[in-house]
Amino acid sequence: MQWSDDVGPTTRIATVVNALQPSERRVVQLILDDTEGVVEITAQELADRVGVARSTVVRSCQSLGYRGYPQLRVALTRELARSSVRASTAAGDDAHGPSALGRIRSDLDALAVALPRVASVLTEAEVEDAVTRVVGARRLVIVASGLSSPLALDLSMRLTAVGRPAEHVADPSASRSPSAGWPRTTRCW
Repeated sequence: MQWSDDVGPTTRIATVVNALQPSERRVVQLILDDTEGVVEITAQELADRVGVARSTVVRSCQSLGYRGYPQLRVALTRELARSSVRASTAAGDDAHGPSALGRIRSDLDALAVALPRVASVLTEAEVEDAVTRVVGARRLVIVASGLSSPLALDLSMRLTAVGRPAEHVADPSASRSPSAGWPRTTRCW
């Protein structure tokens, strides 16, 4: 996966954690659990704490898009510095007051701070490809189940509301059966 320099280590971890080997997952879990401590130790010390080989730590870093552990430590330090600035900004949000409107304003401020992090995992090419596929599709089918189902329903309703009709299939089993007969111009997410 190609990463933009704007994508911080914790965002990268969240993006790839399910694709990592179990030993690499243990490494990144310790990084998440003790980020401040990890920036102060060597790759060997991290390996010893997790109970893996140093090469596993290096492989974990490479799975996150870094050349090695030193680059990960620099990125973690940068992310910690940014998050401390965000925390101090959020702490000042009490100026909005304890009212419902004040809390809404505080939540919107926090969202405004978080949005660049969310957008940082997107690349121009991926967004253009997704838009091209949506625009070029004759049929859009949004498939989800469990906790993702309300999000899929929301997406299909929003697409329909802006003039791009989309179907929502809440049951993944039901979506598999007719998909074999769908034309190539059908897009399924």
